[in-house]
Amino acid sequence: MLFLLSDPERVIPSSLDGEIRAADHDVRRTGEEPVCAGGTDTALLMGDTPDLAERVERARMSGGDILILTVRTGRDSLRTAELLNLGADDDLIWPLPIGEVLARVEAARRLHARDRRGALVSHGVTIFDDDRVPELNGSPLPLSALEGRVLSRLLRNAGRTVTREMLYRSLYAYAEQAPSERVIDVHVCHLRRKLRDALGEDAPRIRTIRGVGYMAA
Repeated sequence: MLFLLSDPERVIPSSLDGEIRAADHDVRRTGEEPVCAGGTDTALLMGDTPDLAERVERARMSGGDILILTVRTGRDSLRTAELLNLGADDDLIWPLPIGEVLARVEAARRLHARDRRGALVSHGVTIFDDDRVPELNGSPLPLSALEGRVLSRLLRNAGRTVTREMLYRSLYAYAEQAPSERVIDVHVCHLRRKLRDALGEDAPRIRTIRGVGYMAA
């Protein structure tokens, strides 16, 4: 397995490089997150930075089945929930023995394989159980993580009304500072436009159920 260490602020100690190599894996450090092409034989370890959440989201949206694990030095359950919701496979709190790092990477790889088998295809769009951004023909749709989650919930409930409250809870249940519930309308508006741009006439129709929520058809 190839380990890519994106660690501009040097949160991950250099000693980990040697431990990874000693375990018969390759390792490469990079200041910025790479384009995430390739499969689950690549693990991206992202050191903590002020913009870590945005970096995780960009990495997940860039494509492929790469594993993404964040590495931080302080435990914060709300921060962990945010990172996982944006696409991280795990949130590692340093210091951590190399054996546990490798075990967590392997567990994430097994989850990816399992979720691939349970993927659902609707309107040519593949949606996943683990809230990865939905894909079209193997490439991620150009959606934000939150837009992808809205689309997943609507397509999994196609033909049924999904209330605005249900969508809001699924997106912001663990948020420390949640926006107004009207933000759901903004997400849906952006989602409709991006689906039309990507799929044209084949795009799923998202109907507004006035005063209640939305329905995918």
